Amino acid sequence: MLSVCVMVGVLSVAQLSAPNRVFSHASVYSGADSVFFFSGMSVAQLKAVSEPGSSFRWMKYNVASASFDAPLAIDWGAESSFNPDGEGGYRVTIELPDGTVLNHSCWCFAPVIDSVTIVQSEATCYLLTLESRVVADSVIYYNPATNEEFREAQNLKYRWTTTPELSLYDPLKPHQSHIDAPVEDVTFNLIVTNEAGNVFESNFNHTALAVSAGYLFEVVDREWSHELGDESQLSAPATLRFENQSKGNITAYEWVFNWTLEDEKSTSRVYETSPVYTFQKPGNYEMLLTVTNERSGCSSDADAKNIKVLESSIEFPNVFTPNGDGVNDEFRPTFQSIKKYSIVIYSRWGRKVYESSDLSIGWDGKIGNGKAAEGVYYFVCEADGYLKGEHHRKKGSVTLLR
Repeated sequence: MLSVCVMVGVLSVAQLSAPNRVFSHASVYSGADSVFFFSGMSVAQLKAVSEPGSSFRWMKYNVASASFDAPLAIDWGAESSFNPDGEGGYRVTIELPDGTVLNHSCWCFAPVIDSVTIVQSEATCYLLTLESRVVADSVIYYNPATNEEFREAQNLKYRWTTTPELSLYDPLKPHQSHIDAPVEDVTFNLIVTNEAGNVFESNFNHTALAVSAGYLFEVVDREWSHELGDESQLSAPATLRFENQSKGNITAYEWVFNWTLEDEKSTSRVYETSPVYTFQKPGNYEMLLTVTNERSGCSSDADAKNIKVLESSIEFPNVFTPNGDGVNDEFRPTFQSIKKYSIVIYSRWGRKVYESSDLSIGWDGKIGNGKAAEGVYYFVCEADGYLKGEHHRKKGSVTLLR
């Protein structure tokens, strides 16, 4: 609770003060009169100081009679302390030893903040606006000479915070407008403080309406070191694992994969949270994600991402060294997007020494259980890609060195 006191009169020998006031200012009607603010009337105290042998008479202002006509206490000496019995105006009449009479008046109040309420005045998929509703009575005092009434609204300070933390344009303003719509549930906290240090706190829980789409992906590695491609240009069939990073109270996911190759195109959709998806054939793929909060009607699209699955190719080295050093120990092709494959290797005399249809392995330079002799060998390879008409026939020679 806050208290205010306005002091009236011209101080010469005698002085009137409020030792434990929190704040004070001059009254509107007279610069010589002060307004004292206390944290509560229970701690309010007025003190008058004069010459030794002075008398002090304390009185309270009566609004009905427009005068200080309610005697409260009488004291003698060089000073007098008085504890006001409630909000209102007070006067001390001091008679000095020489008979001089001085009147000093003041008003004492304890203004409080009665309530603080946070109102959500706008909530869309894009913006949020919150307003504060504060009930805090004005301070009212009177000019003792005329009984004219003066009202002063409380000077309030505002401070907004959020959990979790959000960026607010000006957290010290009474209202918060044009907040980017949160994509997670947020508690808004508002602390209002008046000049006496009295505090009122209010919270508002906002359930997120907006959503934000986002994701990462990684290529599921088939661990074939001789298969060409990277995360932007892949070899078919390419399997990607998607990691959903969307935010909000999401109730629906839609992943769209658009495939194009020259004049051909197709679209497929997946409705999982974090799917694993295989791109079965070469072409250009556009990947889209839309997330929706079906309760609020808000949705969000992630930025489109593109990858390319390469058309088929297959190439062979012209030398390999099966010496067990872990480098180039097998004769195998480098390839991309190969669906079907077969290879036969012959010695220089036409003897078949190796045959395979498995791209994951190569010839280790052995014939049966023995090592093949160094020299030149010949191969014939047939391979098909994933697109219609993609066929490769390769013939060539390879030199085996140890």
